[in-house]
Amino acid sequence: MAQELLCKETSGFGRRVSMYVDNQAPILSTQSIKPTPGHYLLDILHKKVSHTKKFHNVDIIIRCIPSHLDVEGNEEADRQAKRAAKGDADSPPNRLPPEFRNTLPNSKSAIKQTMLKTLKRDASEALRKSPPPIEVKQGFLKN
Repeated sequence: MAQELLCKETSGFGRRVSMYVDNQAPILSTQSIKPTPGHYLLDILHKKVSHTKKFHNVDIIIRCIPSHLDVEGNEEADRQAKRAAKGDADSPPNRLPPEFRNTLPNSKSAIKQTMLKTLKRDASEALRKSPPPIEVKQGFLKN
């Protein structure tokens, strides 16, 4: 979202912009080329950063900042991000980046994990409901 804002509001920023993130994982993931669930989001970010650097001549620096520091707007940004993750955000679609105006694509990995979990649960339930095994001793059936 910060990158989208930067693309739209390039005047007044000067030539150097710092984005502060209170979690190292997203910063480290920007370095990865390994395909992972949600990697398409990184592709979108890389494309937007390249566009901003090329067409607006802006140097973008992403920095990690501890979440507990008193940075103006940090707590509100966290609250809004949590609302958005729950689907409670009330942003008008035309204010969202074009890539996020529609439903996000399903993750193949998440679908596979859900299917495996369902299969395991169903198999466990079927096994629990099945009759006990029949014991065979010296050629005779015994219950």
